[in-house]
Amino acid sequence: MVFVAELLTSEVVTNAVLHAHSSVEVVLTHLDGGLQVEVTDESDLLPLLAEPIKDSDDHGRGLPMVRDMSDQWGVAEVDSGKTVWFSLLRAR
Repeated sequence: MVFVAELLTSEVVTNAVLHAHSSVEVVLTHLDGGLQVEVTDESDLLPLLAEPIKDSDDHGRGLPMVRDMSDQWGVAEVDSGKTVWFSLLRAR
């Protein structure tokens, strides 16, 4: 589970840094047998879940990877921007 948590956190933080151009806050919460990661930035632009068009595309793989490798994920609008979160609920 640690490798998956590191990979998905890296993807979500990278998206926030590249697209929000703001400060980023990362919160890790221990769940019974799992982990929830929340990444909050100050942009109100919500991320788009888009599939890459072809294998050579440089972008578009991050959120599909978060969707496919996490047990749950989502986006929540907050007062000062948005939070992208994911949960890993079982041993991986």
